[in-house]
Amino acid sequence: MQKLRNNPLLVVLLLLAIITGGVLRYKNKKGTLTKANADFAVADTASITKIFIADKNNGKVLLTRNGSAWKLNEKYEARQDMVDILLTTIKKLSVRAPVPNNTIPGLLKSMATNAKKIEIYVGNEIVKTYYVAGPDMNHAGTYMLLENSSTPYLTHIEGFQGYLTPRYSTVEGAWRSNLLFSLNKKDINEISLNFYNESKNPSYNFHNNNGTYSLMSGNKQVVVFDTLALNMWLNSFKLAVVENFDAGCTKAKTDSVLNNKPIYEITILHNGKQKITIKTYIIKLPKGSTDHGGTPTEEDHDRVYALINNTLPLTTLQYGMLDNFVKPLNYFIPIVKK
Repeated sequence: MQKLRNNPLLVVLLLLAIITGGVLRYKNKKGTLTKANADFAVADTASITKIFIADKNNGKVLLTRNGSAWKLNEKYEARQDMVDILLTTIKKLSVRAPVPNNTIPGLLKSMATNAKKIEIYVGNEIVKTYYVAGPDMNHAGTYMLLENSSTPYLTHIEGFQGYLTPRYSTVEGAWRSNLLFSLNKKDINEISLNFYNESKNPSYNFHNNNGTYSLMSGNKQVVVFDTLALNMWLNSFKLAVVENFDAGCTKAKTDSVLNNKPIYEITILHNGKQKITIKTYIIKLPKGSTDHGGTPTEEDHDRVYALINNTLPLTTLQYGMLDNFVKPLNYFIPIVKK
């Protein structure tokens, strides 16, 4: 004891040994943390080329880098905001705490049926694979497991309150960009607008011949038109968005909608050869429905069903967006002052 009093360094070393032993015993009860089975993050997200997410119910999402944008399931443009959030998650993901050893078997059993599998690629090589389960009781962390490991961890992002599972969605619609098209007027070659109720609005065609504009209605050329109105109209094609790419219609409902006459059909030819077609249909409301002012109505006055490029499913588009570029022919006719 006298030697300990006379040797402060020895006292410090002894205390450190006692503390370390206590921590190790604590971790053996609570779970262990080693870099080999707890390294979930990918620091260099700029090098990531593909991200694959799959669940046990055949839900699958493949995100592929396409220059500065991302492709969804090799078919659609992906929502950039969603991709950015996922990349941030992949980069900042860290372990919040080990999982207590006595709860690991039950958690692994649950993950075997409910977890989502994440594969992260650089080039064609998988650089990270892990499984994402649900949150802890406080919804402050997310259970995850690296591939080829039997040790799950509670993960989080420092400074973020909440769990991370929703960021790894396997629902295609959650990732799909709502952009319908974005066109510069110089790239638009032709636009045809076919109103199916000709008595109300005559159909017409617009042509852009290297900057020289022309309008046709039926077999007649519209000789005099308002060029300012026409240019404003062409500028409205800069942005068009979809309310919902899947209106959720059953096959019977879809057949019923398509058996009705469309409201109008718009066809756009741009960049020389690319075509966009949109057919719109009235959305019928249940009996007893009213509009925003309380007036009885049988039709939805906010949105329409739409068939885009003659491809199902039916989508929904809002009138407020469509009204920007669906104009009657008289919109382009100058008012003659008397």
